[in-house]
Amino acid sequence: MNMPTDIQAAVDVLYNELDQLKNKMISDHCFTNDEAEQLEFLVAKAIKYGELVAKRDATGTNIILRESNIDEALDLSPSAVQEVLNHVQDVVISKALVLTRGNATKAAELIGWNRGTFAKRKNRLR
Repeated sequence: MNMPTDIQAAVDVLYNELDQLKNKMISDHCFTNDEAEQLEFLVAKAIKYGELVAKRDATGTNIILRESNIDEALDLSPSAVQEVLNHVQDVVISKALVLTRGNATKAAELIGWNRGTFAKRKNRLR
C-alpha cells in the first residue's frame, strides 16, 4: 500500500472519530449543537492541513501547487501565506538556475530580481 493511500485511510478514520466525538459531546450535553459544529469545523481544518503536510512529506517534495491547494493552505494557517510564497520562490529560483545553467546573475535577471535579493532568497532555499 503506497503512502498517500495510508494517509487517506488515516484521514478517513479521523473524520469518523471526529463525527462520533461530536455526537457524544452533544448527547452528554458538554456542548450545544452550534459549539460542537464549530469545534468539528476547526478540527476538520486541522486534519486537512495535516493531510496536506503528510502528503508533502510522504513524497519527499512539496505538493504540486494548484489554485485549490493554495486557497486551502491559506485558509488553514496564518503562517501558510509565507509558506506558500517561500515554496513558489524556491521553485522559481531552482528553475531559473537550471535554465541559466547555474549562473546566478542570469537567473536573477530572468526572475527580475537584483543579485542581492536573489542571493538572499537562494541561501534561504530549502
